[in-house]
Amino acid sequence: MTRNAPRHALLGLILAGSLGAVVALPALADDAPAEQGQAAPALGSNLQTLKELDGKAPARRALNIQTWNTAEGARVLFVESRELPMFDMRLTFAAGSSQDQKSPGIALLTNAMLNEGIKGKDVNAIAQGFEGLGADFSNGSYRDMAVASLRSLSAADKRDPALKLFSEVVGKPTFPADSLARIKNQLIASFETQKQNPGAIASKELFNRLYGDHPYAHPSEGDAKSVNAITLAQLKAFHAKGYAAGNAVIALVGDLSRDEAQAIAAQVSASLPKGPALAKVADPVEPKAGTTHIEFASNQTHLMLAQLGVDRNDPDYAALTVGNSVLGGGG
Repeated sequence: MTRNAPRHALLGLILAGSLGAVVALPALADDAPAEQGQAAPALGSNLQTLKELDGKAPARRALNIQTWNTAEGARVLFVESRELPMFDMRLTFAAGSSQDQKSPGIALLTNAMLNEGIKGKDVNAIAQGFEGLGADFSNGSYRDMAVASLRSLSAADKRDPALKLFSEVVGKPTFPADSLARIKNQLIASFETQKQNPGAIASKELFNRLYGDHPYAHPSEGDAKSVNAITLAQLKAFHAKGYAAGNAVIALVGDLSRDEAQAIAAQVSASLPKGPALAKVADPVEPKAGTTHIEFASNQTHLMLAQLGVDRNDPDYAALTVGNSVLGGGG
C-alpha cells in the first residue's frame, strides 16, 4: 500500500503588522577572522572525528528489507539488526485527517484515544504496563496517515507481554467517555490559543487557499464545532475502517529472526479489525497563484510561501527534499 505525501501549491500569504526589527548578532569568537599575520587553522583541524572522516566517502549500509503480507492483508517490512537487544515496530495506517470526510478532527481523536483504555486497564495502567516492561508506546496522526509504534527489548519475557499490550491498545481500544471529554476540552482550549497565534492563523489560511475543497485543506485537529459533534460511535466506526489490517503497513527493525518477525506481525495483524485498505485520496488540483493579506495586531510579519511539489515516488523527491532543507524549509 503506497501513500503519497501531501503536495503543496504555489501561493503567498502575508500576515501583516509592523515589521519586526532586523538584529545583527556579533560574530562568535570561533568565527572571528584570524589576527593579521597569523594563518587561520584549517577547517576541522582540531576535531578528531573530522580528521578520521577526511577524504572518506560516507559509509552506506545495505539494507536487506524483507517483505510479505499477513493473512489479514497487512503489508510487512522487516530488517534484521542484531546490534542491540531490542526492536522497533511501527504500524502505519492510511487513516489520517484526509479521511475525516464530514467530521474534521475524527482521525486525530481516534488516534489520541487508542491508549486511553482497553478491557481491564485505564490510561494510567496502560502507561505503567509499558513502563514496567521497559517498553515505549507512541502514536500520532497526520494528514495522510495515523501511526502507532512500539519499542521493546527483544528478550521473550519482555517482548511477549509488551506485544500483547500493544496489540490490545491498537486493535481493541475501549474509547472511554471521560477520556473523550477530556481530550475534546484540550483541543477546544488549543483552538482558543491559536486565535492569538499569527503563525497558526497564517498556516490555516494557507492550507485553505492551497487545497480548496480537497481533504488536505482542513486542519488535522478540526475545529471547535466539528470536534464537539464527534461521538463515541463515530470514533469506533472510524477505528473499525481506518485501523483495519488491510489498511496497515507493519515495519519491524531489530534483534529478531525472520520467524520471530513473522510471528509478531501475524499476532498484531490478527488483533486489528478485519477490512480492506481505504480508497486512496485523489491528488490535489493546482490552484490559481495569488496572495492573501490578513491584518493582525503584531510587532512582526509572518510570510508564508508554498508551491506544488512532487510525491514520494518521483525520482527527484530526495534531491528536492535535501535542497529544501538547505534553503531552510521544513521538508
